[in-house]
Amino acid sequence: MSEHQQAESEMNSIIKAVTTKFNNVFYVNLDSEFCAYTICPWVKNDQLLYFDRTHLSTAGAELSKKALSLKLEEIFTVWKTRREQN
Repeated sequence: MSEHQQAESEMNSIIKAVTTKFNNVFYVNLDSEFCAYTICPWVKNDQLLYFDRTHLSTAGAELSKKALSLKLEEIFTVWKTRREQN
């Protein structure tokens, strides 16, 4: 987990900084779908989750689909509220 977080920290910091400057940019973290406790496995159910160090395989994309769909619903709700306020 710590190795994963360290590898992603620079990019996540950049993305988070952009989200503070633009109200139509959102940060979505799916670590909870891939990591458990202190481990972020590369394989789940005998399927590789990553194509390389940072890109999801088809199995990884399938694993993230439901969680990403829920996150997108939240984003659209926030975006719609922001749009109505402006």
